[in-house]
Amino acid sequence: MLDVTNLYINAVNHDYDVCSFLEQLPLEQVVQLHFVGGHWHDGVLIDSHSHSTPLEVWKLMDEILSRAPAKGVVLERDENLLPFSQLTAEFEQAVEISRQYQRWN
Repeated sequence: MLDVTNLYINAVNHDYDVCSFLEQLPLEQVVQLHFVGGHWHDGVLIDSHSHSTPLEVWKLMDEILSRAPAKGVVLERDENLLPFSQLTAEFEQAVEISRQYQRWN
């Protein structure tokens, strides 16, 4: 499982290029993606599972799905729970991205 949000947050907090880092990962072994949003606290981006997925994570997910044979995604939200319809909309956005690369239907 590749945690897309954590990958993005680490790149932001440690100031490295996430796309360069992706080149080093064995993406052919990625079976599942995990995603969610976080929040800023004292100048640090926290992977808190508490907010909607940000645009940057969606873009990163698109990049990963263009190269990795992922078979599924996991949306996790532990705090600030939204109505189920809004959570479903985020999940559907992930499915739409995956369909561009014929990952699953």
